[in-house]
Amino acid sequence: MKANKKITLQQVVLSGVLGVTLEASVWPQVVNYPCEPSPEVKLALQQLSFDDDARTGREQRRERGLAILRPLLRRFPDDPFIHRRYLGFIEQVMDEELDSLIAEYKARLERQPQDPLALYLYGNSLIGRQTDYAFALLEKAIEQAPNFPLAHLALARIHLQGPWKDLQKARTHLETFMALCPSSVEAYELVGRMDDREFLAEAAKKLRAWLQSRTDPEDLSYYRILWRLEFQAKPVTEHPQLRKQIAEDLARLRGLGLGNTLRGLLTLRTGYEMTGDAQGLRWAEDEMLHRFPHSRGVMGLIVYDRWNAAHPRPDETDPPEKRRAYSRALFRATEEWIQRWPDHPAPWLRRLEAASELDDLPSAEIETIGERLLSASEKQSDLFYSLPPPAIQVAQLYLKRGVRLERVPELIERGFREIERRTGRDVRRDDLSAEAKRALQGNVDYTYWLGWPILLDAYLKMNRREKAREVLIQMEDFLARRKPQESAPSEERRLHARRQAIYWEWMARLAEAENRKLDALAFYQRALLERPEPDDKGASKEDLTKRVERLWKELGGTTEGWHAWVARTTAPMGEASSGAWEERGMPLPDFELQDLRGRTWRLADLRGKITFINIWATWCGPCREELPYVQMLYERLKDHPDVLVLTFNVDADVGLVEPYVNKHGFGFPVIPAYSYVESVLPLVSIPRNWLVGREGTVLLEQVGFGDQGEKWLTAALEAIERARRPR
Repeated sequence: MKANKKITLQQVVLSGVLGVTLEASVWPQVVNYPCEPSPEVKLALQQLSFDDDARTGREQRRERGLAILRPLLRRFPDDPFIHRRYLGFIEQVMDEELDSLIAEYKARLERQPQDPLALYLYGNSLIGRQTDYAFALLEKAIEQAPNFPLAHLALARIHLQGPWKDLQKARTHLETFMALCPSSVEAYELVGRMDDREFLAEAAKKLRAWLQSRTDPEDLSYYRILWRLEFQAKPVTEHPQLRKQIAEDLARLRGLGLGNTLRGLLTLRTGYEMTGDAQGLRWAEDEMLHRFPHSRGVMGLIVYDRWNAAHPRPDETDPPEKRRAYSRALFRATEEWIQRWPDHPAPWLRRLEAASELDDLPSAEIETIGERLLSASEKQSDLFYSLPPPAIQVAQLYLKRGVRLERVPELIERGFREIERRTGRDVRRDDLSAEAKRALQGNVDYTYWLGWPILLDAYLKMNRREKAREVLIQMEDFLARRKPQESAPSEERRLHARRQAIYWEWMARLAEAENRKLDALAFYQRALLERPEPDDKGASKEDLTKRVERLWKELGGTTEGWHAWVARTTAPMGEASSGAWEERGMPLPDFELQDLRGRTWRLADLRGKITFINIWATWCGPCREELPYVQMLYERLKDHPDVLVLTFNVDADVGLVEPYVNKHGFGFPVIPAYSYVESVLPLVSIPRNWLVGREGTVLLEQVGFGDQGEKWLTAALEAIERARRPR
């Protein structure tokens, strides 16, 4: 029944709505192209903002979205704003229908090849899929109708990213749009992506003048964009005066009743964060909690952040009882969260996190957590994404607790399908850089190498050895296909070596299960030789060594023989281990950037020194956990004349950075560097640390932050010493 309903829905939406649209419209030659939707359409489209309610699932969003958009398309078949919103709706909620929708727009253009609207609709739908052709169609639309604002806006978007990035052309189209539509604020969100202070200042001036005459809450929410532009446009030395201006804006907005809507409260919250007004920030958050208790914004920005601030996560060096106490506190907290958001996966993921560390939970509770997480993640599949996928995490928990082992293979396969589907869709986009696509493929590979050992462990526990052998064949095939060249970067070769070690470890475990103990011993030796460091997808080298020692003694080996044998595994076949720090060899382009204290930094200031650079953002959870250790590193090294410790911040909202730094008492230099870092690494995962050599080249790099704590600090100091050595 569910499949039939899906087919019927497709027929109604695509044939019943767009079929009517295609037959209905032949535009006249002279048209006044709209800058924004009519008041009636604007009001109707605003009803789609229900998405922030975390209790609303994908099916509800689908039904409600169609109930709003289908009648609008019938009544206003030539309204480009409705079509644009419909395209976004299909991409987000009904992506399985996207190809059919694009085909409808193509058919419309074939019937009306000179129609600017038809050119725009088809061109806009092809951005990211056939962007070269989309570019040509949009250019033709402007040739036919130079005063078509949305075509200029679409071309500006194309020129702001990917292979077509051209900031001068983007500026030209944005300026044209703003000239055609001086009362529209839509372009200002794109202006913030320009690296041109003069243009940013001019745009901010226009936006402020427009906002000062507005009283509608929907319009006033654009103050968030205004403040961002003003911080980007002004030098750091003028930021204190700007914060005084924002404080005046906040008083005016409160007086206009902006706090009566969720979007308005989010705007006020941003302003209070930028000004460092703790009392105002608390008020805005409390209002959100009271008025909109079920919103995703409340869940992430307030409830989780407040709990995390009150309960710092212990690191791996803390005593087990401290880690268990944290997990018990988290488990208790999730009781309230799952009551408030029962069908959202985020609170169930936090509950799973706690449950994985609590050995005394009954099996029924473990199964409830797993199944409710799977159900919630399916209901929110259009808006929620986690890595690894929830199904993989549930399989991991079931295996650890010996619950529902028979379900583990199905869950692993489900997790693989999810990551392949999501990544496959993105990798096919032609507006992503090669680096971005490699990073996305890396997410798939990571999921495979997390899932395969879980699957192998489950099969061996269930005595399904033939199925385990099939998994090992898949791993072997992956390793053969992905074997790096000798000239490949060292991190790529080391990752391959770690994966080989995982493969040999499980070859050995299968051999043990089949009582082929001599084979197992040989395979374990290969695993030890390949893995010179701990890895979270298999046993640590120490644990693996204990397993092999037990097997050695079972085979009648002596202690003396064991020591002689294991000594052969202490020298890895690859280069020496350095923890998570990897060789990079990336020359940094020159820069001229101001830190929050007003000092101007240039690449020349780094020459002759070893420079530690941490890349972070206020919105990045792992970054926030890592920064206290960056501060410890800075305190330890700040008096060393040959070493610098700097941080590059990549917040788009520059105004949020200084209040955050002051709140936490960080003393290290903070350099706003969003555009610079983006130019060096088009897709950057953070936190990320660079060790820059005396000639301005990134010698070593480390990405991510787990529960390492003091180990992170030790590894960073060792990496700095390594970078100091002559090369």
